[in-house]
Amino acid sequence: MPDPLDISSTRPSRPGLSPGAWAAVSAIVVALIGAGVTLTTTWWSQHRATAATTPSSAPQASPTPATAQERASGVQGLVGRWSGLAQGPGQPAQRIEVEILASCGPGVACGWITVPDIPCRGRLSLLGPTVEGLEFQVDGFEAGSDPKQCQPGAGEVLRATDDGGVAYTATYSGAKGVLRSAS
Repeated sequence: MPDPLDISSTRPSRPGLSPGAWAAVSAIVVALIGAGVTLTTTWWSQHRATAATTPSSAPQASPTPATAQERASGVQGLVGRWSGLAQGPGQPAQRIEVEILASCGPGVACGWITVPDIPCRGRLSLLGPTVEGLEFQVDGFEAGSDPKQCQPGAGEVLRATDDGGVAYTATYSGAKGVLRSAS
């Protein structure tokens, strides 16, 4: 005879997973999502770093012309030679010279950046758009560049301005300036 105080015996049985099984399934799903995010982030970081460093001592022409999306993102407005002063917080102004080739595209050597006062001259490769403009990576420094001050990496941001100049930002130092056509 069933115990009248035992309500578990009067509960109808439910088909499906027990609460413990649902907890195990949830834990597995969370682990799989975490692994997917980690793998995707790692792959993207490595892919971006590899694509941004083209082994060459001189800028290379892009195998295809710039796409409409690249033109819309401002690459074509940067093509040419530019020169001006940039200054970071608490630092003296320095001359910046930039040359962007018409063949510029993502992951392709796009031209050169020169800081004559250091001296430093390195190859620019387009990484992509940011909130401030187009971000470039610098590497492949020419002989005679100061190895202590000329460090490879991202953070050179250029943006065409409405008045025909180019806004320059070095995100790693906070230096900013406006470059004008030097051609």
